[in-house]
Amino acid sequence: MMRPPSVLGRLWRRALRWLAAVLSLQAAAALAAPAQPSCPERPIRVGLYELGPFHSLPRGARQGAGLDRDIVAELQKRSGCSFSFETMARARIWIELRAGRLDMTLSALHSDDRASYSWLHPLMQMQSLTLLPRELLPEGSSRSAFIARPGWVLGVVRGYQHQATDQAMIDALRAEQRVLEVVDQPALFAKLRAGQIHAMFSYPMVYRHYLQAEELQERFATTRWDAEEKSSLVNLALSKETFTAEQAQRWRRLTDQLSRDGTVERLLLRYVPPAEARGMLLPATQLAGQAP
Repeated sequence: MMRPPSVLGRLWRRALRWLAAVLSLQAAAALAAPAQPSCPERPIRVGLYELGPFHSLPRGARQGAGLDRDIVAELQKRSGCSFSFETMARARIWIELRAGRLDMTLSALHSDDRASYSWLHPLMQMQSLTLLPRELLPEGSSRSAFIARPGWVLGVVRGYQHQATDQAMIDALRAEQRVLEVVDQPALFAKLRAGQIHAMFSYPMVYRHYLQAEELQERFATTRWDAEEKSSLVNLALSKETFTAEQAQRWRRLTDQLSRDGTVERLLLRYVPPAEARGMLLPATQLAGQAP
């Protein structure tokens, strides 16, 4: 027996109202959600450089591994964009990023020059230490003492940016021809082992990658020349030749999500102890707001 038309009409109207309510909620959610990054038609080109647990490419390997690739894997998962990778010297990465032949790089410290051609989005913070042979202590335990030794040479990787006071010292020593530049981290640690440099700047998770525990106990020592200096922000850098300010801001919201939801900490724990990982997390004040 068929229902009276009035009953069918009421059911139909209820169904339409329910559908309208669902669509309205979906539209409101879409408006409230931050806009996702738009993906280019080609893969996003990422330049990586040898930095121990951040990125290393063993001889003969087809692709590297490390924290920087782990972060990009999360960005790929959340954005839906595809990425391609190339391992190259740090100095070349900045040349390629400036020209727009690379789109992104990671583990980037801020400088005014870099900020002129790239968007820099913080991912974590780190404090570098001075690494030097044990026999140079206690003479090398202060910055002024090192500078006062005219025969002592500081080693750096070409294209690196350092913390403010370290960078100022490098610039001053370079004028005295007391800076030895090399192409990458393995070469820098080789110079340290060979006694061709007397000090270098490095992060704990990096020098632990290149030096054996016995070497750190017997041959080399670390010291912090500036106890009051704050940690430096370690950034994702996006080329301004590739990304507009609005597009870069969408990536900023995505990188901030990695900090807010604990992803950065989870990835760090693959490489460092819990206490060290917590010390590398960004303070809340470094996270951008949600507004576009």
